[in-house]
Amino acid sequence: MKSLHLVVLGCLGFASLASATDISGPWNGVYAGLKPVAKDASVSSQAITASTSRYLRSAKLVQRVPKETILLARVLVDLQISLKPIKLPDGEILEGLGEPTQGMDLYSLTYNSTDVTGRPTILSGLAALPAAADGTSVGDASGGIIAYMHATTAQRSNAPSDREMEVYGAVTVFGGENYVIAMPDYLGYGVNRQPHPYALGKLNAMAGQDMILAVRELMAAHGRSVGADLFVTGYSEGGGNALWLARALQETGDPSLQPTATAPMSGPYDMSSATAKSFVAKQPPLTITQNVMAKPLLMAFAGVSTAQLTFQPTSGLLKPAFAAQTRGLLPGAQSDSTVAARLLTSAMPLGYVTLSADPPHPEKLLQPELIAAIRTGDTSFPALALWAENDNTDWRPKTPVYLLGVIQDPLVTFAGSDYALPKPYLDEKGLPAPFAQGNAQNTIELMRAKKFGRLRVGWMGFNGMVSGNVGPQESMTHGDGFIPCAILAAKFFKAKSLADMPYLPDPK
Repeated sequence: MKSLHLVVLGCLGFASLASATDISGPWNGVYAGLKPVAKDASVSSQAITASTSRYLRSAKLVQRVPKETILLARVLVDLQISLKPIKLPDGEILEGLGEPTQGMDLYSLTYNSTDVTGRPTILSGLAALPAAADGTSVGDASGGIIAYMHATTAQRSNAPSDREMEVYGAVTVFGGENYVIAMPDYLGYGVNRQPHPYALGKLNAMAGQDMILAVRELMAAHGRSVGADLFVTGYSEGGGNALWLARALQETGDPSLQPTATAPMSGPYDMSSATAKSFVAKQPPLTITQNVMAKPLLMAFAGVSTAQLTFQPTSGLLKPAFAAQTRGLLPGAQSDSTVAARLLTSAMPLGYVTLSADPPHPEKLLQPELIAAIRTGDTSFPALALWAENDNTDWRPKTPVYLLGVIQDPLVTFAGSDYALPKPYLDEKGLPAPFAQGNAQNTIELMRAKKFGRLRVGWMGFNGMVSGNVGPQESMTHGDGFIPCAILAAKFFKAKSLADMPYLPDPK
C-alpha cells in the first residue's frame, strides 16, 4: 500500500500546489533581488512606535520597492496574458496593466484589534505606502486605501507581514498608483498565536477594519494625508473575507469607513451551501491536480477551525485518522506543500484517491453526521450553524460590488453547472462549472431578488477550462485566476463604477 501511495503522489506532483494557499505569478522572481532596508540612522528615524495611537502600536519600514521593479513585474504580467490571451464574455480580449507612477514603501506593523470573542488582541500586517521614484516618501496617497485580504495558507509565516509572494502580486497590480495598500495577517498569523477562523469572513472582518484604522494612523504619524476613497478586495479565502469586510465597514455607519467599491475575488461567500456541498459532491476528474492537492488541506482547515469554535473535537467532523494529522499544522511552521503532502498521504488510505480513473472522494474524509448535515442543510448541527452565520449572500450593499472569479473553478466554486456559458466561451469549447452550486452565482441570484441591478452588484467569471484532444484539459486554475481577476479589480477601482466593466449575463 505504501508504494501505491508513492506512485500516486508522484503522478500528482506536489510542486503544482499554487492555489488558494500560494498566489504566485510572473512577478515571482522580480522581487527576489530586493533587499530589506538597511538598519542605519536614516531608516531608524522612520521606525514608528505609536504608543498614543488607538490602533497602531508599531511600524517599521522593511523594504522599498522602486517604480522600475513594479513596472518590470507588470510587463511580465502583460506578456503572460498576451502570449495566452484571456477572452471576455463579449469576445473582447482582456487588456493588461498600465505603467505605474511611483514606487512603494513596505511597512510591517502591529495594531490593536479584537479576537472572535471580542476581547482585545494584537495583530500584525503589511502596509504599502506610495514612494517617489528616487526612493523618498511622497506627501500623500490621494487615491485612498485598498484593503487587501490574503488567501489561505497553512504556514504561519506565509502572511503579509513576512512579505510572502501574494504581497508582491498585490503590489504589482494595485501598487504604484497613489494608493495605500493595507494587508492584514489575520488572527493566527504574524505576531498573533490564536486559532485562525478559517474561511469565516464575519470573524475575519475585524482584522481588516482595524488594519485600515491603523494604516490611517501610520500615515498621520508621517504627516501624510490619505484620500477618502476606501476599496476592498482579496482572493480565495480573502475574497470571502473581503465581502464581509465591506459589509462590516458599511454597518459601522461611520462615514469615514464606508467602502467606495468592493471587488471580492474567488471567495467562499456561501459557506453553508455552495462551498460545503462541493466537499460532498462528485468531483472533477483527476486531471484537475490542483483540486486534488488542495482540497484535503482546505477541508482539514475548515474542520480544525470549526471544531475549535464549536467546542468539539476535530474528530467529530473529520475521520479520526485524518483529524489526527492536522494537529499543530493549521496554521503552523511547515510550508503549504509539506502540509498538503502530509494530509493527502493520510487521506489516501481512507479512499480519497486511488489509481483508478475515479475522481477524488473528499466526502470520505468527513464524519457521516457532517455529511448528512451538509446535504440536508441542517443548521441545528453546530458546524452548519457556524457556516450559515458566515454566509454573506443577501445583504444590501450601498456601493458597487464586483464578484470576480473563474467559472470552472474546482476549488472554490464560482458558478453552478446549470449556468449557460456565453457564446464566446462556448466557441472556445468551454465546459460547465463542476458543481451544482456556485458561491458567486448564489450571491447574484439573491441580490437580484432584492432588486439590485448590475450597476450595484455585478459578476464576471473567466472561462477557465477548454476541451483538449484527449478530454478535459486545464487552462486556468484557481490560483491562475488571480491575475485576470486582480486586473479587473484594479480597473474597477479606478472607475469606481460598474458601468463600463465586463460582466457575465445573469443566470436564467
